[in-house]
Amino acid sequence: MYLCALNKANAKKNKKIRKLSSTIFQFKNDKKDIKKLAKHKYNELEDIIFVKDLKIIILNDQIISFISIPRAGIDSTIEPSSFNDFYETKFWARRYEDTKNNLNI
Repeated sequence: MYLCALNKANAKKNKKIRKLSSTIFQFKNDKKDIKKLAKHKYNELEDIIFVKDLKIIILNDQIISFISIPRAGIDSTIEPSSFNDFYETKFWARRYEDTKNNLNI
């Protein structure tokens, strides 16, 4: 009688152990998957940062080359074909309106 109860308890414990072992194995697999996903995302972000850095360098080079161009031949009274900011647009619009009233400008 004691032996039968002991065998039942042992079988119950073995079943719990197998269930826990299966759960642990699943968690280890999930951990590996999460680690792979995190590494993939990290590499994607590194690539994005690299591309943005290159764009910043290119824009910086364009600004430097634009600033370093000699401006002696440029007439500041001629309206540019494009404007850099809102205030420049507003300046030229005001200047245009002034010329309607005063032809000597």
